[in-house]
Amino acid sequence: MSSPTRIAFVITELDVGGAERALVQIVTGLSRTEWEPLVISLGPWGPLVATLQDAGVPVHCLDAVHLWDTPRVFWQLRRELRAFRPQVLQTFLFHANILGRWAGYWAGVPHIVSGLRVAERRSAVYGRLDRWTNSLVDYNVCVSRAVADYCEQQNGLDPRKTVVIPNGVDTTIWASALPIDSSAYGIPATAQIILTVARLEHQKGIDVLIAAAARFLASLPDAHLVIVGEGEARQQYEDQAKALEVASRIHWLGHRGDVASWMQRAQLFVLPSRWEGMPNVILEAMAAGVTVVATDVEGVSELLNDSVNGRIVPSENPVVLAEVTIQLMSQPEFSEKLAAAAQETVAKEFTIEAMVQRYAALYRQLCDSH
Repeated sequence: MSSPTRIAFVITELDVGGAERALVQIVTGLSRTEWEPLVISLGPWGPLVATLQDAGVPVHCLDAVHLWDTPRVFWQLRRELRAFRPQVLQTFLFHANILGRWAGYWAGVPHIVSGLRVAERRSAVYGRLDRWTNSLVDYNVCVSRAVADYCEQQNGLDPRKTVVIPNGVDTTIWASALPIDSSAYGIPATAQIILTVARLEHQKGIDVLIAAAARFLASLPDAHLVIVGEGEARQQYEDQAKALEVASRIHWLGHRGDVASWMQRAQLFVLPSRWEGMPNVILEAMAAGVTVVATDVEGVSELLNDSVNGRIVPSENPVVLAEVTIQLMSQPEFSEKLAAAAQETVAKEFTIEAMVQRYAALYRQLCDSH
């Protein structure tokens, strides 16, 4: 028998986020008789390091914290790749994509694949750097057709290098979790819960959700909004809730390891993002069997069919978001019908096994090409 093919994965960090969880699913899902993986995080130790190590995957963290760490991290990454000598390098997230491409090139890695997971709108610089370094890439794996279209049309990437592989989710974990006891968090056991799970930053539109909450909480006296996640804008959003006089019914839970249990407790999951790629958290909510409302941004319409297995609303529109929230919370039979259809969609089309098989097929194709 031949030895497993070495494959390296480089990611910006290993905190608990959608891209990070997807990397863990891919790495741990690959057959060890065919592949020998190494994971390198540009940042310091994160919670998902232990998950990978428990699965027997070696992980190296390069401890980047500041921009001025870049030269050191580049040379360290190049050295790690030269020592490991992978046939394939897969990078995830912007900083790892850019540094990984150059380090992989100078380390002599035969094949480089980048993961493009969001229609990045923070700055035009991101798109330019992506375009200028894309000659080093064999393929760009996009999580949705919408992300692929954005990267081709706005960033000028070569469509011949674009592959779309949607995210996957472990349906069993999300569907079988037990509902959490919300009374331990100051939320009555009989309360209706509207849940969101997101980083607290501009992209995720939490300010829009709070503005909508000022409307829907007034019409739903038994409802509470639960926000799971952390970020630099948390204080700003808490101040907004106080100014709108809804702070007493909004609960900030920070990072949680029991999101599945909160989804089982919730009546509605809302994601009010301004831009996305293909939100893992929507797949997770669908798998959990909670009704989903999401804004009409990248990847969402590839998961949800409006009024069939969820609701899609315009971004930046708290009035419509509030109206749809009130409608769904006031029509439980319709809401439950959407949730059941969403669970069926995930089970048929968005499993982890299907995602891993498509990545493995791409890596195999690259290795077989030389």
